[in-house]
Amino acid sequence: DHLSAAYDTTLRTVRFDIFPRFKTSDMYSELLALHPGQTIRRPVVRQALEKAAMGPLQRMALQVCADAADFADCSDGTKRVALGAAFREAHGAQFGELGVSAAEANRINAECDKAAAEGTALRAEAFRPVARAGLNQLCEAYIGLLGAEGASLLADLGSKSFALAQPDPKPPGVDRDGDDDDYAAGW
Repeated sequence: DHLSAAYDTTLRTVRFDIFPRFKTSDMYSELLALHPGQTIRRPVVRQALEKAAMGPLQRMALQVCADAADFADCSDGTKRVALGAAFREAHGAQFGELGVSAAEANRINAECDKAAAEGTALRAEAFRPVARAGLNQLCEAYIGLLGAEGASLLADLGSKSFALAQPDPKPPGVDRDGDDDDYAAGW
């Protein structure tokens, strides 16, 4: 079947050529460093986001992400037990508001109950789904922050060349060269 062969060829090209080359590029390192999941751990970003115009859900998401990052970064088992209990106490009722599914919230709560009963520390990744949901709520504010704060915040984050892309003045589908039959005109 031709469609399957084309799909396999494309997948192979991406997997063994495009993606490995991208992972060795400077842009990959920079995008990884600028990912909100990484930058939320930095005080300069937290402070800038706290000053940004955000709604109550985004403010709650910022606190959840900050607390989840602190929990994940904690290496002391005894302290992690206390941080896990405090995180659940402070944010357990907010899981659904952030967009965490009921099944995922139940799994997290069951893991917390089990750890509390056994007196053991939770895994560092225990609250990752909650942090991911919080980051999803913060995307718009984070992008706005990078755009508004501009070069100064990017420089504080260690960015050397990354600049937010400017919107294309002509949206896709607009005839750029006057040739209606050339689907790749202007590329």
